[in-house]
This record gives sequence, C-alpha cells and structure tokens, in this order.
Amino acid sequence: MLPGLDVAQPNKADEESMEMGGKAYHIFAIISNIQEWTPQEIVAWYNGRCGKGESIHSILKSDLAGGQLPSKRFGANAAWWEITVLAHNLHSLLVLLALPGDLKGARFKRLRFQFINVPARLVQHARQCVVRYFHEGTLSIIESIRTNLRVLIPI
Repeated sequence: MLPGLDVAQPNKADEESMEMGGKAYHIFAIISNIQEWTPQEIVAWYNGRCGKGESIHSILKSDLAGGQLPSKRFGANAAWWEITVLAHNLHSLLVLLALPGDLKGARFKRLRFQFINVPARLVQHARQCVVRYFHEGTLSIIESIRTNLRVLIPI
C-alpha cells in the first residue's frame, strides 16, 4: 500500500490523492496486459491517446446509429450496441488495411455516400452476378480496395 493511503484516512482514499513532503499528489494507475512494452512505452501510449475516446463515442452514436436504441428492452439495446461497435471495428480495419490514401481519414458517412448510395445496376448473366457502376471513379476505388484486401488473404 502507498504511504498515506490507509484505512484510517478514508477521505484521502476516496479522493485518490495523498500528501508527501508537504505536496499533494493525485494517484492513478495504468493497468495493461501488453508484456512486450516497457513501462515507459505504455505510459507514452496512454498519454498519446488523449481525446480519442470521446471522438469514437461520437462516431458510434452519430454515424453508426448507436444513439438511437431500438427497444425498451435491455438485451435488444445491448445487441444493437454490440452491432454498432462491430461495424465501427470493421470500418477501422477497412480504413487501416484497404482504403486508398485519399480515403484513409474518411468517416463512415462519406464511405456510405461514396460506395453504398451510388447508382449501379446488378446484372446476372451466365451464372455470374456483376455490379455495374455508372461512375468510373467508384469502380476504380472499389477495384483498389479489392486488390488491397486480396493481398491479405493467405494462399
């Protein structure tokens, strides 16, 4: 136990602070399961990620409909939130591994309007199903993404 944080002083234990040498210190801990990193690397990573949690939460609620819960039942809402988080993780993987350079920082809404809400025709012929895009730019971006994803598939 740290000096100054014992049971006899419950107010300091609740405040997560202590006094040493006439100075008050705020106490917190970083717990990690990353064994390959040194403690200095873990602290540097922790300090470098500031502000990301709020932006991710905003994306989950705004872009991926995590803020509009579908039911009054807790289980249904929990499933909805899990699907939202899964969609965010898949989007993050797509951005990291497959998107071309100009779309690396694109949010889900931009990708939706660039790839999903585009005019196209679904053609079935000779036991094949083909998507024909009306915009040449969309086709080239999708071909680039497919090429990047093909590299990841082990043969």
